[in-house]
Amino acid sequence: MPRGIRCPAGQALLQRRVRWLLEQLGLQTREVCASNLIFGRSKSQAHLSNEQMLADCCWPIHEWIMEQVQPRMILCIGGSKIPDYMIRKGRSRFIEECPSGHGDWMCQAIQWNEAQLISIPHLSRYSIDAHPDVVNWIRNLRDSSVVIP
Repeated sequence: MPRGIRCPAGQALLQRRVRWLLEQLGLQTREVCASNLIFGRSKSQAHLSNEQMLADCCWPIHEWIMEQVQPRMILCIGGSKIPDYMIRKGRSRFIEECPSGHGDWMCQAIQWNEAQLISIPHLSRYSIDAHPDVVNWIRNLRDSSVVIP
């Protein structure tokens, strides 16, 4: 329930924006593996205590899932710290950035193993449909299949 307001199934703002973005990328929501980096619940990222420890505790589960799914692309929504986290974990490199049009937030792309990890602002606060250049950037990264050894 966003801001305590009950919405019909699939009609919350975040759900609509995620669905729209996936459609722009030619993906079906039911065919996309999705998860939070940290499995705990909080009102916001700022309310999480010891984010690094929580992420480290959840990480083995993500590694197992990614081993099974073998994604070509990992889309991090609101994950401004995730590219740095992944680089610290090793086996990843920075590819490029793209202005998000959302304050000074820069979208980032890194190579992690065989997947591209792309980080964009959180879709509960970011109108992705107002930023076609970001969608095109994601699409171009996916289509170029850039893999840095």
